[in-house]
Amino acid sequence: PAPGAAPAPPPPASESAREHYGAALERLRAGDWAAFGREMEALGKSLE
Repeated sequence: PAPGAAPAPPPPASESAREHYGAALERLRAGDWAAFGREMEALGKSLE
């Protein structure tokens, strides 16, 4: 990008992966292992 230009938004798969990763960490901190597992599965699918 040109100097001072905003960077391009991340591709949708990257955004989805980031969201699932963040949600998985929240579920891990809360001790909700079932939800953690679901978020990790969703993370894996978004990276395929």
